[in-house]
Amino acid sequence: MAFKANSPITLVSNANAYEVAKAGGKYSGWLKQQRILPVHLLEKAIRSFEKLIAEHESWLEDPARKIPDFIPCILTSRSICWRSIGRMIFNATGIT
Repeated sequence: MAFKANSPITLVSNANAYEVAKAGGKYSGWLKQQRILPVHLLEKAIRSFEKLIAEHESWLEDPARKIPDFIPCILTSRSICWRSIGRMIFNATGIT
């Protein structure tokens, strides 16, 4: 998968993830497994997801906490910034 500087990124789907899983789509197996778990394990999973969400939100608020060499796009031209971000993603993951 190549990183393209001006490619649109879809962050939110119009489909409700629960409805898709319930209809047998993506994550339907995960949903079936969750239905048989005891309440205390579901509550633990919810706390875990909430912690992950908070962690990711903090990275969005301050990307330098996650990416030490982060350069805000405001300080550079967009094309340079996108190339820089693309290089960081490649260096971190090996995805081209």
